[in-house]
Amino acid sequence: MTNESAKMVAKLSNPIECDVELILDRLICDGSPILSQGNEAMEISNIIAFPMRMANSYKGDVPAEFLPHTFYTRVIQYATKRTIQFPSRSSLSILSRLSNRICRLGSASAVISGISSHLFDDRDSQWQAIFPPLFEECRSTLESLLENLFPRIQSHDPSFRCQFLCDLLMAEMSAESSLSEFLLFQKFVLQRTFPSAILETIVAMAFHFKERSQQKHIKWSSNAIVQRWIESWGDVNTMRHTEIRQHQYVTDAILMALKEMTKSDVEQVLSGLLHGV
Repeated sequence: MTNESAKMVAKLSNPIECDVELILDRLICDGSPILSQGNEAMEISNIIAFPMRMANSYKGDVPAEFLPHTFYTRVIQYATKRTIQFPSRSSLSILSRLSNRICRLGSASAVISGISSHLFDDRDSQWQAIFPPLFEECRSTLESLLENLFPRIQSHDPSFRCQFLCDLLMAEMSAESSLSEFLLFQKFVLQRTFPSAILETIVAMAFHFKERSQQKHIKWSSNAIVQRWIESWGDVNTMRHTEIRQHQYVTDAILMALKEMTKSDVEQVLSGLLHGV
């Protein structure tokens, strides 16, 4: 973006309607036929740097529409809209790379807000094409993305939440070293607390993914996940250094899991439960 165009943008009330929009159209709608990867990266960097440039232009007294979260949300909204209109591997890559850069700046909530505004009410399930490549690109900020995604899906039907997250994370969870598996079934249960609706979804995913993994011949053990929870729940040292709220949260997870397990599965973890008691 040239100095002249930056000055022009600074005079407008809506920055997304000028140069940034043109950059996104060139990257997404035109398929970037004349842009090398280096130029694409430079254009993305120009968009990312826009709020900082505006802050310098306004010398700290920045209008609300130029603040990073507001600006990035509108950028992702527009980029998602155009990606849906012009779906291709190239447009998905641009959206994912743009989202990754924004997430690394600590604005994962802006990414989720921008994308969700177009996808969760879409009857054609466009999110199935949008989210998986985006989450693959944003693996280093996956925890923050999931944290910001949970409130967006909390009000949806439980079966939708489970199906949505399984579809979203299927490829990543199938990997030999899965970050999402660690986050969902260890950190988000043993070290963090979320609303009961989200915990219910996490527990359901452990068993739903077992069915999905069998179809794709992927080794998966929901019993091993529950056993890990029980071992932590019943460990004396862990209990001494865990807040009562966290311990109750793990208890709730175990009880939810027991409802999903067969009699033979329960028998496999029974000794651990009795030890914990």
